[in-house]
Amino acid sequence: MSDVVSSSLIASLVGRFLTNMCLKLSVNRFAYII
Repeated sequence: MSDVVSSSLIASLVGRFLTNMCLKLSVNRFAYII
């Protein structure tokens, strides 16, 4: 049970980190185009 909870927590953290990185990259690229 704890393994499932920890794995889901890690997955959510990784997903949030990836979304933040994608947002930063898109913003940087958009600013570079401007």
